[in-house]
Amino acid sequence: MTPRKRSSRVSMIGSWLDSVAVLFPGFVLCVFITLVSMGMQNLEERAFGHPYVEALVIAILLGMAIRTIVRPTERWRAGIAFNAKQLLEIAVMLHRGFGRSRRDLGCRCR
Repeated sequence: MTPRKRSSRVSMIGSWLDSVAVLFPGFVLCVFITLVSMGMQNLEERAFGHPYVEALVIAILLGMAIRTIVRPTERWRAGIAFNAKQLLEIAVMLHRGFGRSRRDLGCRCR
C-alpha cells in the first residue's frame, strides 16, 4: 500500500469518527427518550392488557414536550436532526408495514 492511499484511509476514518462524535450526544438523548417511551408502553400494557398509545407515538410526544420546555444547544442539534430525519422516517415506515401485516394476519387467523 502506498503512503498516499494509507493517508487517505486514515483521513477517511478520522472524518468518520468526527461525524460520529458530532452525532453522538443527540443520538444518546434520542435513545434515552426511546427507552423511556418503551417503558411507558410496557406499563400501559400491564395496566390495560394492550397498548392504547404505542412507543413510537409516545417518543414523538415526549420529544415534542422536551423541545417545548428546553431548547437544545448546538452540541445536541446534529444528533437530534439525524434521528428526526433519517431514523424517524425508517421507524414510521417499519411501524406502518409491520402494523398492517400483524392486523392482516390476525384477521385471517380468526
